[in-house]
Amino acid sequence: MTPQEALQKAVGIVGSQSRLAREIGGGITQAHVHYWLTQAPVVPAEHCPTIEYIVRREVLCEQLNPRVNWWVLRN
Repeated sequence: MTPQEALQKAVGIVGSQSRLAREIGGGITQAHVHYWLTQAPVVPAEHCPTIEYIVRREVLCEQLNPRVNWWVLRN
């Protein structure tokens, strides 16, 4: 699964890009989510744990951004 596929799965779980953006908070907008889906190579690492929490671990940080060593979060 690519990071974009993982993010699309998260969007599907919450219902829309706008809703995911609102739940992430911190000034994130639907435009940010759209950019991550269409142009960014990965979801920014600082948002991955929040997204994972929002979707109750149905999408993992490792799927959203495989460039980060997420073992620190897991241990």
